[in-house]
Amino acid sequence: MKNTLLLFSLISYFAINAQVTDVNGKKYKTGKFGTQNWTLENLDVSKFKNGDIIREVKTVEEWDNATKNQEPVWCYYENRTVQNDPSNGTIYGKLYNWYAINDPRGLAPKGWHIPSLDEWTILINFVGGMENAAYQLKSMDSWEPYQQWDYDTKKTVTIKSNTGGINQLGFNALPSGQMHSLISFNSSKGIQGAWWTTSINYSVPGGNYYDFNVEKDGVIYSRFSFEKCEKDQVNVVMMYNRSDAIEIYSECKFDGYSVRCVKD
Repeated sequence: MKNTLLLFSLISYFAINAQVTDVNGKKYKTGKFGTQNWTLENLDVSKFKNGDIIREVKTVEEWDNATKNQEPVWCYYENRTVQNDPSNGTIYGKLYNWYAINDPRGLAPKGWHIPSLDEWTILINFVGGMENAAYQLKSMDSWEPYQQWDYDTKKTVTIKSNTGGINQLGFNALPSGQMHSLISFNSSKGIQGAWWTTSINYSVPGGNYYDFNVEKDGVIYSRFSFEKCEKDQVNVVMMYNRSDAIEIYSECKFDGYSVRCVKD
């Protein structure tokens, strides 16, 4: 399996030289993985394809109000500007709400689109499946050590120090964090990367039996998301510093995640 992945890596390596340009004029590296072409960086555009501006919000309250009004918006992690944190935008890209990625004016560069869960699944299977895909796709750096609080010693203990991936295919998945409608940013940058799919989840289970996480048919459901948005949820691809696996969550349209693009 490792030799096969290395072969795929070498084949894909020679396709990474290609680029695509967004409406703002920013260029993104792209790579070919099997039958798919993906952007190798998170989207950082502030306009739709037709030139209409997507509003930046700078507080949690602004974010909540915009999403309640179904207004397309974006923010940087913890609302830090590029001037105060140069890694925002230039490295980690923007966090968008659902109404930005689902707007008919189009967020992705011309000739590209935001992937569905099925399209993510093709990529995941290409690099070896759910259990190992994050290890293959994650960047080699930027991921913080995985730590837990030890209640006996009352100290933080490092469980896993090398938490990045091998980035074999140049995908460079970064821990760019998220904007969560219930708990704001929650220090997830460096720990978690999360990417929108365009796949609405029409099968969110109902009832009052929700624990913190309930998994059904490979999708993880959060009690918090159910309480916040009930059945109005979308599938989101997540990678963590604690695991080599990719996890698929059902999350609220109110949240904010990174975006990768696939060629039409």
